[in-house]
Amino acid sequence: MLSRAVLLREVCVSSRLLTVLLNYCQAINRFCETADARFGVITTLRINGVKKEIPWKAFKLSDSDWVRVTELIEILKDVDQVQQVFSAAQLPTLWKAIPEFERLQTAWEKKERDAKYALYAPGIRLALDKLKKYYCDFDDKPVFVLALYLHPYYKLAYISRAWGGAKEQAAERAKGNKHAKNWLLEAETIVKSTVRH
Repeated sequence: MLSRAVLLREVCVSSRLLTVLLNYCQAINRFCETADARFGVITTLRINGVKKEIPWKAFKLSDSDWVRVTELIEILKDVDQVQQVFSAAQLPTLWKAIPEFERLQTAWEKKERDAKYALYAPGIRLALDKLKKYYCDFDDKPVFVLALYLHPYYKLAYISRAWGGAKEQAAERAKGNKHAKNWLLEAETIVKSTVRH
C-alpha cells in the first residue's frame, strides 16, 4: 500500500504530466494519425487464437477527450497546490496542514457540486472520503493544533474562526447535533495539557 506522501506525490506528477500532454495535444494527435504508416501497428494481441492488431491511431484523442484532460488537470491542480505548500525546504510547514486540508476539501466539494465536473463526481466523492479519513486523524495528533498555536499569526484564532467556540456549539446543539463540540475549548485543552511550563 502506498504511503500518503507517495500517493500525494504521484497525483501531483500526474497533474503536471497531463499539463505537458495538453500543451502538445496537436503534436500527439498528429503522431497518432501518421505513426501506423511509419512504424506499423503499436502491438498485436492474441486472444483465444484470434490475432488483433492495435494501431497507433486508436490512441488519438478527440476534442472532447482533450476537454476531459483539461478538467482532470483542474481537479488535480488542487492537490498539486497543497503539495507545493508542504515542499518548503527552509521553512516549517506543519502549521499549514489543517488549513490546507480544509482548503482542498472545500475546493473539491465545490467541484463535486459543479455540473462541469459531473462525470468525475463519483471519483471526487471517493477522494473526499479518503481526505476525511486523513483529516479525522488530526483529532488524535495534537501536534497539528500546537503548530497552529505556536504560529505567531494564527494562535487559536484560526480554530475559533474556522471551527467555532461556545457560541457555535450552542447553535449546533440547538439544531439537534448532540455531539457538537466547542472546538476552541478543545484546542485550549490540548495546549494546556501539552504546554505546562
